[in-house]
Amino acid sequence: MNYKNVKIDKTAKIAKQSVIIGDVTIGRDSCVLYYSVIRGDDAPIVIGEETNIQENCTVHVSRDLPVHIGNNVTIGHNAVIHSCTIGDRTLIGMGAIILDGAKIGSGCIIDETIAIEAVIENGVDCGPRAYLRPGTHMLDGSKAGTHVEIKKSTIGEGSKVPHLSYIGDTTMGSGVNVGAGSITCNYDGVHKHKTVIGKDAFIGSDTMMVAPAQIGDGALVAAGSVITEPVPVDALGLGRARQVNIEGWAADYRRRLHEDDEA
Repeated sequence: MNYKNVKIDKTAKIAKQSVIIGDVTIGRDSCVLYYSVIRGDDAPIVIGEETNIQENCTVHVSRDLPVHIGNNVTIGHNAVIHSCTIGDRTLIGMGAIILDGAKIGSGCIIDETIAIEAVIENGVDCGPRAYLRPGTHMLDGSKAGTHVEIKKSTIGEGSKVPHLSYIGDTTMGSGVNVGAGSITCNYDGVHKHKTVIGKDAFIGSDTMMVAPAQIGDGALVAAGSVITEPVPVDALGLGRARQVNIEGWAADYRRRLHEDDEA
């Protein structure tokens, strides 16, 4: 441990196997566990009170881009924290990567998530394995679940994108639910186009919203739809082929396959 410019409260617990160098401040009753590296060589790092940096974490900075970690924060094993801000009482899960310019509020759970230049407000739940690209803004109480990618979009208060979805160039109101496997088709091969989803809308699973797309407040989009026209307020948007059942077709198909094998 290199104590040059390092300020560690006398009540903090620092494992001998950790590395701490540069302009680093560690607050009361915080701990840094085994094999973690905290390097404030190009900008300050401030770690608040009662915060826990678990094993094998890396906390580092780019030039003139500091790190600020609040009080009662937990940074999980193998996480990377780089030139970002993390609010009080937030949990950064194991293996998370929080990179330059990200701002995370208070009371969040950021579980095995990659966040780059994303703004995450208070009480937000992300991951596991979410990817928040530059321009993402998660408002209070929103959710980006497992295998969700968000780019240059605002997710409204309490809105949820729970799993297996891509949201790009989108403005989403409050209280929206986006079903699994849904995406905004924002790129036509040359230009990016925007999607607007109104408050309290419900997007069924496996929906393709072909931008520029507009979903009105309170609208419901049926699962499996391809939306190419605006959906009005409180309307049902349905864009899929009608199901057709052909009686006996499967049994006949299997019979013909067996006949081919015997030929």
